[in-house]
Amino acid sequence: KVAARRVVLVPTFQDFDPRRNGHVTNDQYERVLGQFGLLPEARPELDLLLDAYAAQDGRHPADRYVNYRAFLADLQDDRDASDDETLPPLPPSPTLSPSGGDARSPRPAPVVVQHVRQIVLARRVRLREFFQDDDTLRRGVVTRSQFFRGLRAAVGGIVGADECENLADAYEADAKGRDAQGNPFVRWVAFVADVDRVFAPQGLEKRPAADCKAEVFAARAGVDLGYEAEALASAYEARGGVLPAAKGA
Repeated sequence: KVAARRVVLVPTFQDFDPRRNGHVTNDQYERVLGQFGLLPEARPELDLLLDAYAAQDGRHPADRYVNYRAFLADLQDDRDASDDETLPPLPPSPTLSPSGGDARSPRPAPVVVQHVRQIVLARRVRLREFFQDDDTLRRGVVTRSQFFRGLRAAVGGIVGADECENLADAYEADAKGRDAQGNPFVRWVAFVADVDRVFAPQGLEKRPAADCKAEVFAARAGVDLGYEAEALASAYEARGGVLPAAKGA
């Protein structure tokens, strides 16, 4: 089930394991499985998992801790369970080459934002909910690992690993310091605000004369990101949901 849904569990477990000792509490283990829809429906089945992967290192009580590395190893995710890998790769997303052919190359951030908009609009996704729990201090930023995890959970595998990097760079919060890996934080609130323009304009309290309908149309067509509205709509439909490259990309 994990492989079929392209779920990578390591970043989520590591968020609960800052010292990288390979163990999380039973409650944290259940939360990770539940977040990705992997929690067994029957409690006895979950208890079997907890017993099978109970801590055996002598430092963590076996009745309260799970060895998640052993669990991942049995899922054949040994590579993902390495201590220094915090960003597992995502499948690449197709885009249009300049000649109109299909190319497997990372799309620039504005193109990815527009694709995420289309998915969020179609599925009525509450994007904020996939990031806000990781921002416990309400600073408007999360780590790159948390950003990638939230994005994957929200829209699935439509965004490739390099494209996640492009987005993180575009919404980099360098003034907010660095995370434990030395990487800049990501401005998730700004990202969500840009995506949510397909539902309603932002900052209306400061712009009472704004044309709401026009701004929503512009966001849904990608005009605010450098697209021609008509060309975008026709290309999106003709390509089965694959967006053309933005102007100047």
